Amino acid sequence: MLLSAAPHSVAQALFTYLGDYGIAPHRITVVDFDGDGDLDIFASGPSGTALVQNDGTNGFRRIVTNLDAVPAVKAAWGDWDRDGLPDLALGRVEGTQLYRNLGAGGFALVEPGVALPAGIIQWGDYDQDCDLDLLIGEPSLPPLSRATYVFRNLGGGRFADSGMRLPPSDFAEGSQWVDYDGDGDLDISIWGLLLRNEGGGDYVTVTNSFAGPWAGTYIWLDIDLDGDLDFYYKRPYEGAGLNIYYFYRQTTPGGFVEFSQILGYLAQTEALLDYDNDGRIEFFVFMPYDATWIYEWNGQQLLDDSSALWAPPQWIGVNAWGDLDNDGDLDLVTFSTFAQSFSIWRNEAERANAPPAPPSGLSAQLLERTARGNRVRLNWARSSDPDQSSGLTYAVRVASTPGGVDIQAPHSRTSDGYRLLPELGNASVATHQYLYLPCGTFYWAVQAVDRGFAGSPFSAESVLAIPAAPPIGETGEVTDLKPGSAVLHGSVNPGGLVTAAWFEFGPTTVYGSRTRPKTSELEIVIGPTHFAAGIPARNVLARL
Repeated sequence: MLLSAAPHSVAQALFTYLGDYGIAPHRITVVDFDGDGDLDIFASGPSGTALVQNDGTNGFRRIVTNLDAVPAVKAAWGDWDRDGLPDLALGRVEGTQLYRNLGAGGFALVEPGVALPAGIIQWGDYDQDCDLDLLIGEPSLPPLSRATYVFRNLGGGRFADSGMRLPPSDFAEGSQWVDYDGDGDLDISIWGLLLRNEGGGDYVTVTNSFAGPWAGTYIWLDIDLDGDLDFYYKRPYEGAGLNIYYFYRQTTPGGFVEFSQILGYLAQTEALLDYDNDGRIEFFVFMPYDATWIYEWNGQQLLDDSSALWAPPQWIGVNAWGDLDNDGDLDLVTFSTFAQSFSIWRNEAERANAPPAPPSGLSAQLLERTARGNRVRLNWARSSDPDQSSGLTYAVRVASTPGGVDIQAPHSRTSDGYRLLPELGNASVATHQYLYLPCGTFYWAVQAVDRGFAGSPFSAESVLAIPAAPPIGETGEVTDLKPGSAVLHGSVNPGGLVTAAWFEFGPTTVYGSRTRPKTSELEIVIGPTHFAAGIPARNVLARL
């Protein structure tokens, strides 16, 4: 373990200033919102939002949108309607709002069917049904503990509270999805807690060994390039106006060992990335009134890289990264508290990042048929990259037609693999992915994503055919239980055919009463208060 103080030497000009834009954001995101092959910039803050469009020639202009006057302190992009364009969730003081991306700067407010709280917002498919769900961690300050919520995507812009009640945290605002163990499903990290997904969205707490005083989000990345995810977090240091950063390597699946500590001022932001494409991770610490300090991974720990200091002309309070000019390195967008604006900086790295090779060796297995759907495993071989020995992630697209994304969207253009969002692939570091699919024929492909968020072209497309089968039914929870009535819930895998299903109920498992058969959602109000219930179903192949 290394406890590092900051270097103090002459700063170099690593970035070139390209311009300022007059909005004071709480959040900056980099996104290709219009799918034209270059990254744009979206800023959100108490005074409203700003969408700055990239013209592809180092030119940026703010465009007018219907969100300009919408105050929002949080923002997250994700293609939840699977049309190929990233949609938007905005965190406002009164709650979270969802907007469908219409292209060309137009956004349509969507009524999700449930009240979404305010907080940190993240998109991810936790239940493996191929659409994006919402993780929202409530904002909090110690000593208060706040909740983390999971909202399930029902399709058509509708969401429902999953009913999961995750353990309260001193910093629920730092909650996030991450497949930390690389097993092909999304786990959850909350300050002081790791929750492992046991498959399909059932979570168990696996550790609280990283608990401590109030701090921010875990940041996950394969720092040591051994093929699994590592992380860091920060917390105040002994009341001395300093932060201390703790870095952990994953040495066994789910097992972490601390390897570095770094000290810095309390009022600062940071970033973890390979900005110069030398195959090693750097850690940026943006300091108030001082140069930006940079530490580099040397194979064992993070060491001061005094030759790579940079002194921007303003204090950087918020930062976001992405290859804005498509020259093969990560450029920087910053926010200065004093200037009340955000700035764009071009990376002047001498070496360009080449994208990885597309994966090969695609195969698929039908594992089981359940009431939730047909559980499949998609497999591919690990890809290669000329600039990094390991640490690739993977993004999978699935469609009902060749070349599409209408089943699972990868946040990439299908034509060339260009990444619409600078983020890890939706399969993370795993070389497989578990999904629940209906019966039918599906077209799927996978791309590799490197540390610079460059995406490979998609692999050759593979076809998965799931034949029709007898239906499978499963009773769900009972809600709105009242004297004389209750609401039963159930799910049916129709086996790819028109299927009728109904509830049978009564005071014993002999039942004696039944509801009218339905071919749509299985939700019905029944009585009396005390009953047992089953859920038969039938199609032309069989009756359950």
